[in-house]
Amino acid sequence: NILFPQVDRMHAVSKKMSQKAEKFGANMEKTDIIYSSLNLSLLKTYKKINHKIHQPFKFLSVGRFHWVKCYQYSISAFANLKKINNDIHYLIITKNGISEEILYQIDELSLENNVEIVHPDSQEEVYKIMNKSDCFILPSVQEGISNVVLESMAIGLPVISSDCGGMKEIINHGVNGFYFPARNSIALEKLMLKVMNQGIKERGKIIRQGKKYINENFHPNFIKSQFYNLYKKTMEIEN
Repeated sequence: NILFPQVDRMHAVSKKMSQKAEKFGANMEKTDIIYSSLNLSLLKTYKKINHKIHQPFKFLSVGRFHWVKCYQYSISAFANLKKINNDIHYLIITKNGISEEILYQIDELSLENNVEIVHPDSQEEVYKIMNKSDCFILPSVQEGISNVVLESMAIGLPVISSDCGGMKEIINHGVNGFYFPARNSIALEKLMLKVMNQGIKERGKIIRQGKKYINENFHPNFIKSQFYNLYKKTMEIEN
């Protein structure tokens, strides 16, 4: 409440974040919302070539094991979906250790053969796994703008995200991806089934819209120009 009103210009990574800052006295007229840029030239190397799905259908999540990531909900949704279709697989990529809660849940639901947790050695290996997956899931209860969702869309991986943080700013539901109410495993399960049952034409449309959105809004040159304008406006204030 003391510092925010004194800021000449502020950069927010999402509209949601700017709204939080406003509660602490930030001036919205002095706030620029600029998303993070992506290394699209690198991601282009890992773009999916076609829209065909794998057998088993491969779901993927990426992120550290922390309570805000809410993997318990995506695992619950996966377990319910497995009762309908057993030919599915869920891979979780993480760098840190696995919580006892998650390990117990996997064992209790008899998912040892369907849920896999891996620790890749490099970011490039993560991108390779994205390329070989069929759907990305972000079950988090708290995010700003998830870079891994943006990267998934750029690679051509359909995305299902919770509506936490600024994710609804990125995902146009049913157009370039899907979102569900955070902590709602039933809603997530329905969307997972929907993505599994999509035909190639419908799936391809979602993927193309995702790539288009990323290219138009997260290209490094576009982000660079936005930061240039922010700094220019800040310097004009000082002068």
